[in-house]
Amino acid sequence: MVEVRAVRLTGATALGAAALVLGGCAGGGPTVCSTIGWSNGLRVEVDPGLAAATVRAYCTGCDAGPVPVADGAAVVHVGMSTPGSVEVTVLDAAGSVLLETETEPDWRRVGGSAECGGPSEATVVVSCPGAPPGRCRAPGCRSGGRRPGRGPASR
Repeated sequence: MVEVRAVRLTGATALGAAALVLGGCAGGGPTVCSTIGWSNGLRVEVDPGLAAATVRAYCTGCDAGPVPVADGAAVVHVGMSTPGSVEVTVLDAAGSVLLETETEPDWRRVGGSAECGGPSEATVVVSCPGAPPGRCRAPGCRSGGRRPGRGPASR
């Protein structure tokens, strides 16, 4: 014959068991980040007075482009880096340099988390005030990053 005994749980026993089971669900452990990477995008807005066809971006650890300009802008992907300084070159349809400038993008994280990182974006505006339409080659070139850009003649 099988004997069945009823076990009576007291409130303290039930609370202790719940604490043991749920203790593993509480945070406090190390943050685990996904191994999935991302690509950061630098949006380059080009002066409408330039006959821009493509944009290149060069920075330490990245060499992106040429990327086609559409509706006055191009998005250049620079991998997972957020470079402090980027040299932007705007080219015409024949591949001739219309504008070169160096800028310091203001990167903003647009995904992920502070602990694990995530994709970032920055926008820079390049223009050439006073230049004839379709041509900008020089010291007057400027960019809308954090500091004014430099034309090729000022290097």
